[in-house]
Amino acid sequence: MHRFLNPAHAAMAVVAALAIVSTSAAASEADPMHQRTGFDNGLSAGWLYQRNVPGIMWVDKHLGHTAPAIHHVQGGATGSMMFQRRASWLQPLKAGLPVRIQLDTKARLVNFLGAPTRRELVVELRDYDNPPKDHPYASVWTIVGYLDAQNLPGWHTWSVTIADPTSATLPEGWGGYGAEDKKGRPFLPADRTFADVLAGVDEIAITTYQPGYMYGSDHDFDVLYDNIEVGVVAP
Repeated sequence: MHRFLNPAHAAMAVVAALAIVSTSAAASEADPMHQRTGFDNGLSAGWLYQRNVPGIMWVDKHLGHTAPAIHHVQGGATGSMMFQRRASWLQPLKAGLPVRIQLDTKARLVNFLGAPTRRELVVELRDYDNPPKDHPYASVWTIVGYLDAQNLPGWHTWSVTIADPTSATLPEGWGGYGAEDKKGRPFLPADRTFADVLAGVDEIAITTYQPGYMYGSDHDFDVLYDNIEVGVVAP
């Protein structure tokens, strides 16, 4: 289904394919350290998403947990992905305090070559300032869950808590991007730390593209995303 490749090529291609999707400002106004959207405001500035074919990803007013939600339906796809670049959403990550990223998903169909498959759901935090050589950005990332319509039907809540954003080393379960070994497996460059990537974070990505892998365009997706949150939590 997938194999390692030079991550620089995959990342550049992925970052180039974006379109605007929605966010809700209500939670931002109430608490700047807790950002949340259930996509109730429809299409408004904020979230971005991968776009290979127009109309494949939209705010669905009829489905959600509860409705509306982001709905991605696409055949012949390589993956599914959304981004957030607004400063308000990045502020909780830069506060140096424990922070949690959470979202709900529902996989209605995830196939590869017509057969059910599973795709990792990744949260990646990207810093575009002073990018490493031959890479568009440095990032830290972790697998928070899975999209698997056959074995994980219905709605699921996935989350990851960063207990110490000031840590110089990667927490357990986290990987880095910005350099790679001879097999194309990514890692964080020697001159970058977990803490400085978070301090300089420019983008949150919720994606099925695990850094260091390439994916065939023979996947079919029918998935929903809802109730995305990024917020500081009690230690």
